[in-house]
Amino acid sequence: MQDKLIDLNDWLFYDISCPGPRIPPRYIINAFKGSMLPFCLALILLYGNSSFRATLYTGLHGSYGIIWILKDYIFGDKNFATPATIASNVFIGIGLCLYQIIAFLAISGERPEIGMARAFMAILSYAVGLFLMIGSDAQKYWTLKFRPGLINDGFFRSTRNPNYLGEVLIYLAFGITAQSYIAYGILLTFWLAVFVPRMLGKDRSLARKKEFPIYASTSGLFFPKFLADPLADRALWGTAVALLASLILIL
Repeated sequence: MQDKLIDLNDWLFYDISCPGPRIPPRYIINAFKGSMLPFCLALILLYGNSSFRATLYTGLHGSYGIIWILKDYIFGDKNFATPATIASNVFIGIGLCLYQIIAFLAISGERPEIGMARAFMAILSYAVGLFLMIGSDAQKYWTLKFRPGLINDGFFRSTRNPNYLGEVLIYLAFGITAQSYIAYGILLTFWLAVFVPRMLGKDRSLARKKEFPIYASTSGLFFPKFLADPLADRALWGTAVALLASLILIL
């Protein structure tokens, strides 16, 4: 079942049958992410909404788009440079449109103003997430450039996917700012449908390396592994996630 999920994800992202040339997904991904700042500014002008919520959201999601473009230019992910069919590129574009819905929810219409505690949570989540995503992607790019093999130190010491953890925290910040159940639903759907299969696929690839069994026992698939007892470690992160969810709903 797990292998079928991974293979389906790869087919959707790269190999949906379609005539025409194969194009790396990085172009459509960069187009959507890089255009978030002008898109959010256009929504502010369209709805005449210069509230703190709209401004904060535009600053967070807009700056992320700029940073993403710079990251791709300096140390791009080879997975996004892999040629894909036009149909797969269209599928990716449709998926990325969901993120624009979150921006629309945050900026359009009259909404109660966002509280300072919620704004603090959003900024903190964004900053930590950006640090994890940029730092781990940079480590992976430069390490593999000069020393191919398993990376099990630095950002990757206690979690095998610090970049995905960072991405989740970044987009969680957007959801916190939008303060909408629809936004949380979009994010959860995207994480389960895209991030989970990609992480499992990475594990399947790393399993070919002889060092992987030891590395897997000392690191988490997504959450960093801090405790030797697996049950205690899951309980720790379960409590942390439950507390965070409670704060998001209460504030």
